[in-house]
Amino acid sequence: SLVSGMKRFLRNLPEAQDEMASALRSYLSSTFESLKSNVAWKNRAVDDSVKHALESFIYGHCRAKIETVLKDAVQEDKKFLERLDSLQFITSTHLEIECLDDERNIDEILQESGDALLSVYAFHSPFEKLQRALKVYRCINTALSTALSKKDSTKRMPSADDVLPTLILTILRSKPPRLVSSLRMIEVFSSPEYLRGEAGYAYTNLYGAFRFLQDLNMDNPESLSINPDDFRRELQQCRTAAKARLEQATVSVETNEAKKKDAVLFPINIPVREVRAARLRGESVDINWAKKWQSESEVESTVETLSTGIDQPEGGDSLPDLLPGFSRSYSYMVTRPEDIRVTDLPQLLSEYRMLVHSTEQLLGERSTRQATERKQRFAATQSALLARASKVDLSTRKKKGTA
Repeated sequence: SLVSGMKRFLRNLPEAQDEMASALRSYLSSTFESLKSNVAWKNRAVDDSVKHALESFIYGHCRAKIETVLKDAVQEDKKFLERLDSLQFITSTHLEIECLDDERNIDEILQESGDALLSVYAFHSPFEKLQRALKVYRCINTALSTALSKKDSTKRMPSADDVLPTLILTILRSKPPRLVSSLRMIEVFSSPEYLRGEAGYAYTNLYGAFRFLQDLNMDNPESLSINPDDFRRELQQCRTAAKARLEQATVSVETNEAKKKDAVLFPINIPVREVRAARLRGESVDINWAKKWQSESEVESTVETLSTGIDQPEGGDSLPDLLPGFSRSYSYMVTRPEDIRVTDLPQLLSEYRMLVHSTEQLLGERSTRQATERKQRFAATQSALLARASKVDLSTRKKKGTA
């Protein structure tokens, strides 16, 4: 069947980069042709959207293997991000983008193109990544056209001299975390026909912007409109600021971990039998032992709640209604993976989505209820302690009055 064939192909996928790319393109081409003659698609149009969905599915399942063969690019991603952090002082003036020189809200202008650039890595197939690169290119053209229309100029359409520097600025502002590996993935795995036309032109521009930043001479930046001394001063300031942010983030993480370690949970009563049993086991009954006991009790309480179901909220209110159409009918509970057919996927996905949404709804309600109960227990314990303290204070006052 089609599913078993996919599994067999993914298991036997070559590990060498070029062989893997060739095998994927060949398999996708042959599988798409097979779909056209499949009985499940007899009365349906097998168009490019089906082809692209198939590509996304296959590339999504072998994404980990692809990143393994592109490990050098993945390592370059980190170095490239560090370089971007050091160049945050670069502005449209340094890149000679005249139509953006007077724009104070430059981040707002580049917001849409930056969001599109950040989304490139989230997609699986080369075609999808190219479409996001095309989205970046079009957003930049729109932003530049808008900026040019505001100026008193005969020039109304952006040229390549405007687009490439703006792409560079977009990369600097958005700092996409996996740009190098995404570009390398498109280069290696994309079919030749995808690299033609507007999408291929957008990819070429994006790659050119990346190479500009990657190859920029950090000692003598002749390609930037900036004094070398000013460049070095700004570069040092950016590096110092980046280092300070990293140290602050490290301290913040360590502080949070320390707080979690030393946190005192809300007061509860430890049964005498538990204390006696601990002493008989030779354990040291101190504050650390009490914290450990309390943490373990919380875990046991959570497990018990999960195993016995979700309690009804106070006041007799019932749980919120489940999603419309929810049913406890599971059509594929005993079906083996190799027996799943392509025609079964819509119903299987529908049941899966319904289960996920319902589970998330129930878990969210349970978390809210548990948090409310903790607050109530804490408030009750605090009230009891205050009441005891007031009694002790009152008895002390009586003794002083008698004396």
